[in-house]
Amino acid sequence: MKTSYLIARLIATVASVFYILLVINYATEGGGLTNAGIVLIVIVTFMAISTITSWVRAHIGAILLLISGTAFLIFSIIFNSIPMAIIMGGPFILAAIILGVRDEIRAITVLPKREITTQE
Repeated sequence: MKTSYLIARLIATVASVFYILLVINYATEGGGLTNAGIVLIVIVTFMAISTITSWVRAHIGAILLLISGTAFLIFSIIFNSIPMAIIMGGPFILAAIILGVRDEIRAITVLPKREITTQE
């Protein structure tokens, strides 16, 4: 496994665990089931699914991480300040960029294989 993939996956995993614990804490504190709480649960669940997918399929995981990170960023902008939203959605967007950009760079820099022919 490449180091950049591992770093991106670990970033997404740590952030997912943090937000799952945050949602569990919110639910057990008696925060009430509001519309914002339901949206937060859906987004965090999608983030966890995206993180698991990134461990199995990096390219699909990168796309899902970018979508879930952007959704969480927008959700956080609505309820928090912009710097806080960047901190909250940033890890998933960063992991998606690392996973996605690495594939693109590899596709550009790898030369096509040449077939070696032998004369008989």
